[in-house]
Amino acid sequence: MIRAGRKTVPYAGVINYGWPARGIRPRLFVNNGVASSESMWQRPYKRFIEQTLKQIKGA
Repeated sequence: MIRAGRKTVPYAGVINYGWPARGIRPRLFVNNGVASSESMWQRPYKRFIEQTLKQIKGA
């Protein structure tokens, strides 16, 4: 699970993606973290998707 912020840090999404109207430039820390760790989560994620699809009738 990847989250950008929580109740006590509601601005994390704005910091990551930016807010041009407020002059906040994107930092993309979530995107960079996902990209740099892709080799760790890609295979289990794909396996989860495949297992889930097997449970869906007609998929």
